Amino acid sequence: MKISVAMCTYNGGRYLGEQLASIAWQTRPPDELLVCDDLSSDDSREIVSEFAARAPFSVRLLVNETNLGSTKNFERAIDLCAGDVIALADQDDIWCREKLARMEQVFAFAPEIGLVFSDGELVDERSNRLGRRVWQSLKFTEFEQKSFANGK
Repeated sequence: MKISVAMCTYNGGRYLGEQLASIAWQTRPPDELLVCDDLSSDDSREIVSEFAARAPFSVRLLVNETNLGSTKNFERAIDLCAGDVIALADQDDIWCREKLARMEQVFAFAPEIGLVFSDGELVDERSNRLGRRVWQSLKFTEFEQKSFANGK
């Protein structure tokens, strides 16, 4: 199974180093990282280029000709990925070390599954834990989680 990571950037230079490092330290590294930059005016492209030069996997940086906005930028990144599985990466995330390995296990165990998503721990701009999780913040209740898991 080939795993691609699709990341979109826009003036995220202050966060990119940690996110790129967290992708590089995966116990199951991606087969490719595709980054679509939405015309950043900060050092985002330079940070990705420097990372690409030393990454242990393929990294492609594409710069949009016009500003597409987040949704269209992700659509473009997804469309350009070559993997069987595509993991979406926000520029300001920090991934748990087992993220891609666990995704791969789920897809290998149940190939009929078409989508895997996960909860996340919220942190501030300095990566300090806030003591809340994404699903708590979105009020994605246990009942709703079970309903979703059952196809509703």
